[in-house]
Amino acid sequence: MKIGYRKPSVKKSLSARTTGRAKRAVKSSVNPVYGKKGMGLLNDPKKAVYNKVYNKTSYSVFDAEKSNSNFGCSYAMVITIIFILLLLHSIIDYFLSFGERFSKIPFCFLGLAILLFVIIKIMQKRISSSFDEVPNIPDIDEIFYEQPSEKETTDTEKPIFKTMVSVVGMNYRKENAEKALGMMVGNRTDQVKLVREPTNPYDHLAIKVYLFDIFIGYIPRKGMKELRKLIQDESLTIKVIATEDIVSDDDLNCLLEIEIYK
Repeated sequence: MKIGYRKPSVKKSLSARTTGRAKRAVKSSVNPVYGKKGMGLLNDPKKAVYNKVYNKTSYSVFDAEKSNSNFGCSYAMVITIIFILLLLHSIIDYFLSFGERFSKIPFCFLGLAILLFVIIKIMQKRISSSFDEVPNIPDIDEIFYEQPSEKETTDTEKPIFKTMVSVVGMNYRKENAEKALGMMVGNRTDQVKLVREPTNPYDHLAIKVYLFDIFIGYIPRKGMKELRKLIQDESLTIKVIATEDIVSDDDLNCLLEIEIYK
């Protein structure tokens, strides 16, 4: 775990800003919780906790720019006041250098009045900005625990299509399948992603199945043409629950409960 200064990475910054809209739209249609704040605890809890601790124990050169703390504002205000004092001092010295026929006292009072005026304006602006309405943004724990349950969602909405299918091709990817199934708690999870594969030379409607972001197989082609066509529609919402189906020690199987909503 890094502690202290964080070196900025231009490569990572650019890659985070170059993810295409089409790619995001595809992932959002396949996985309704894709990109939602707080879903990192579900998708990869270890990485989510690591990132949270990492951001707390290290700092970047951009943190000062992003910070809106009172310390940052007061520090900037002090620098501004010092700059104004130096500027006023230079202006007063400039006017006083014209000769002794001008009295120094009026200029001192004039400079003091200008200085007080500027300081009052800065303080008024600072106080008014502190009372601006700030939206109440829940933290990651509130978002994680306030997600609607599967029962609440299905009770309020009726799916336009509902079925249960078995994932095919798991025995060809036995290592991946065993790893993904081993991560399931209670033999049931919603950490499933259905990804379209239009470039598949054998089936342009092919749908890849990812369990815990691990590729384990495909949705069967036979008898599932309607389902696979519906998944191609990006405007529909797809909810998937995976259940481990133990057939034998040598035969891996995973059942998918798929519901599609408008």
